[in-house]
Parts: sequence; C-alpha cells; structure tokens
Amino acid sequence: MSGKHSAPAQPKPRLILFAFGDFGFNLYWQSLSLFLLFYYTETLGVSIAAAAAVYMLASVFDGFSGFAIGLWIDRRARPEEHRRMLIRAAFPLALAFMLAYAPAAHCGRAGLVFLFASQLLLRLSYGFANLHYLAMTARVSLNQRDRSLVAGLRMVFGALAAILVSLTMRPLGIALTGSEQLAHFSAAAVYAVAATAVIILVGATFKDASGGGEGSPAETGGRRSVMALLHAVAANRSFLSVAAAMMAMIISVTMVSKLVLYYFKYGMSDTRAGELALADMVLVGLIAVPIWMLVERRIGTRRTWGCASALALVLLAGLTFAGARNAGASHFFLVAFQAAVMGVDFSLWALLPATVDAGPRPSGARAEATLFGLVEMLQRISIGVATGLAGLTLGFAGLKPGEPLTEASSLALRLQISVVPLVFLAASALLILRRKDVQPRRR
Repeated sequence: MSGKHSAPAQPKPRLILFAFGDFGFNLYWQSLSLFLLFYYTETLGVSIAAAAAVYMLASVFDGFSGFAIGLWIDRRARPEEHRRMLIRAAFPLALAFMLAYAPAAHCGRAGLVFLFASQLLLRLSYGFANLHYLAMTARVSLNQRDRSLVAGLRMVFGALAAILVSLTMRPLGIALTGSEQLAHFSAAAVYAVAATAVIILVGATFKDASGGGEGSPAETGGRRSVMALLHAVAANRSFLSVAAAMMAMIISVTMVSKLVLYYFKYGMSDTRAGELALADMVLVGLIAVPIWMLVERRIGTRRTWGCASALALVLLAGLTFAGARNAGASHFFLVAFQAAVMGVDFSLWALLPATVDAGPRPSGARAEATLFGLVEMLQRISIGVATGLAGLTLGFAGLKPGEPLTEASSLALRLQISVVPLVFLAASALLILRRKDVQPRRR
C-alpha cells in the first residue's frame, strides 16, 4: 500500500458532498435502530417477545446477507457501475423503508409474517445500496488524507442524522398527521424523500479517482468466481489485520455500552446517572471526531489508532479505581472513554479503503464490495459476541434483577465493565501497531 499519500488530492467540495451520503443512509439506519422495535410494540401492539424475535432474526439475516450481497456485486457488477447502481437502488430502498412502517390494524400471525418480510426487504435494500456506497469510498480518492477526511466527515454526518432522527421522528409525524397511528409512517415518508435526494445527488456527482473510470480495461474484467473473490479476501493480510482489530475494538466498546446502565443501577444505586452517562457518550462523539481528524493529519492514521487506544485504556483503568463508588467520576471516565474510542472508530474507517488497494485483484478488478460486505458481517458478529460476554459478566457478578448486590459482587461488576473491555481494546491496538503495512507512507 505504498505511495497512496502521493496520489492527487481531490477537490474538497466533492469529498464533502460524497461524505454527505452517510447523512442520507443514517436517516434510514438510525430510524431502524432507534424506533422500529418501539413502533412494533407501542403503535402496532405486538408483544415485546414477538417483536424482539422478529427484530433479532432480521438482524442475524442482515449480518450474513451483507457479505452475500458484496460477493454478488463483485461478481456481476463492474466497478464503474457503482455510481449508477447506487442511484437505481435509492428508489426501492425508500419504498422498503416506508413499507416497514406501514400502519396495520392488527398483528396476528399474518401480521408478524408481514413485519418480518418487510424488515428483511428493508435490510436487503439497505445493504445493496449501502455496499455500493461503501465500495465507492475506496474510489472517491486514492490520497490517504482525502480518505481520512471522508471517513471523519461521514461520521459527523451520520451523528447529525442520528440526532435529527432521535429528536424529530415522532414529533414530526404527529405534526404532519395528528395521529399516533400514522406518525411513524408519515415521518418515514419524509425521511425517505430526503434520503433519496441525498443518495441520488451523491451518485450523480461522484467521480471515480481509482484510475479505472468508465470502460477502463483494468476495471472491466470478466465475471469473477466466488472462490476467486474469497481468495482475494484471504490473501489480503492488511485487510485481515484491520478486520481483526475492528472486531476486538467493537467487542470492547459494545461491552462497555451494554453494561453502563447495570453498572450505575447495581454498582452505584443510581439508574438516572447511567441514563445521563449514555446520553453524554452519544453527544461527545460529535465533538471528538473533528479533533481526531486534526490529530490524524499530524501523526498518521495508524498512530492515531494507537494513541486513541492508549488514551481509552488509561481511562478504563481510571474507571476501575477512581470511579469506584463515585457516580460523578464514573460519568467523567465513561464519557472521556467514548471520546477516545471515537478516534479508534475514525481510524478504522480511514484505513479500510486503503486495505482494498493492498489485496490481489481477481480477474483484474478489486473485491471492494466483498470486503465491505465482510466488514458488515463481522460487525454484527462482534456485537453479538459482546452482548453474550456482557451477559456472562453480569452472571459472574451474581446480578439478579431487583436484588441488591453484595460488596464482592459490586466490586466484580465494576471490574468487569473495565477489565474485560480493556483486554480486547489492547488486543485491537496491538493488531494494528504490529503491522506496518496497514497504512500508506506519509509524504
């Protein structure tokens, strides 16, 4: 991956406009993550158990379908078609999103089947469109500074979309229709129109900087086999290192976020403090990302990952000792930890496009959609592993809902929220720092 920093820089307005695509995609994703389960139970009257089962099964399907979609794209779609396919995918995605929030009078077995099918359709439509967009992140520029800028801006635009959706979905829907039953559907329609406009704008203005371009012989090889694409993934050691580090980082961060409320409720007897800590952990990301972008420009992406990880490790250690029995100190260390890991997350998305360049090219083309599809699958797996470990942690601490913890159990819970994530985060940093081929050289 040498020499990518010497590649020509692209115009900043073009990069900003491309990164704005994440705002459109997060209008969909944040609504799916924050409100769809709530809509099932509170508006449609589905039982919590049934709604959770539908959501969980669709999430599992989503993880594996992303990798399959990536393989399909790389087998059948020429790389120069990403732009056109993104524009075409915007319309079925908008319709699938509105269908997922379609009002229903009742939800018996047939209703549950409809909810499950509509959510699968939404996740498939989202995966198909989003993987074309992610593949384009490796082509919007070959200059690492440009890629880092795009990664940071995407995170900022995604956070802005998350804030917008969390604050406006239900109030917007009620303002439009005056009906609780139609609120989510009407807001979904507004979001779909806005997201479609953003995605089409991104596709229409995208310029391929990979050196292939329309009709380039180097990028329009014949149809590639699944085995050739899998071989390209297995032979890409830079990608595998970043993917392994990503999984360790996600397990660490997810475990902390899953245990926060239990930590405050049972370790501090202060549930409200836990809720406030979670809210501040979300908001701090919007401030932290631009700061880490400036740091990355001075020291490089791989070193930024290491520095952010080291800071996060120190803060987790501080949580273990200084935060014990002190809700205010725990709040500080958790929010500061979230600010630190935003640097790791930013470094991940800045490095991933560069790993595409490092791998072999089956049939003369890069397996970019396959790689990003695998990233999505590994993310889902990591979240599942972290959730399982969090459950084991709570069991080890002897937590029983509604019952106070003993002194020993309270200490065990405070240790588990920091020690286990600390081990995974340290492993993540080591995986990146030991491999010097996961970042282009600086000029």
